[in-house]
Amino acid sequence: MHSVKILFLLAIFILSGCVQVPVNNESRVSNLAVTSVWDEPTKFSAGSKYSISPQHLEKVSNKTGEIKFAYQRYAEGIKSNLNSNGYQEVQDANSAAFHVRFVLALSEDLDDKTISEQFGITPGLQDSQGLNKGSILISITDANTGQRVWHGAIQGFVQEDATDDEREQRRNYVINMVLAQFHKSH
Repeated sequence: MHSVKILFLLAIFILSGCVQVPVNNESRVSNLAVTSVWDEPTKFSAGSKYSISPQHLEKVSNKTGEIKFAYQRYAEGIKSNLNSNGYQEVQDANSAAFHVRFVLALSEDLDDKTISEQFGITPGLQDSQGLNKGSILISITDANTGQRVWHGAIQGFVQEDATDDEREQRRNYVINMVLAQFHKSH
């Protein structure tokens, strides 16, 4: 009788180990992957002036109006982050201490391999069927030397059904998360 119980428990254990639980994309929607690299150890003091310029991909799958709006909103978020960390935006790039460039891209327009080859880093968020992965790539260039001193990237899944308020909160969170890497002492 004792051996029957053991066999029964063993069978239940084996069967329960074989149960497959479907992956819930809802839980993956909030996943983010961020990475950054200091190319040149440089510290810009509070009050340093910066210029910002979006860099657009030649071909994009999204509607032009949507992309334009997204670039405006991300530029505002980047400016807000930098300003709140003591930097000052200038319109004349010649008077800036550093230049900020950024690209927004969906994975269908710019895949991880291309990001790695052309930008030098890959955040590494795994693709997930049914979810659209997006990337934000930011680089900081020293205006005096023309050398890139820092670059960072963050990837997440586009939240198609989010409200405008939820998108703004997510956008600010994403920008703050990647630029926190720039603000860290190095």
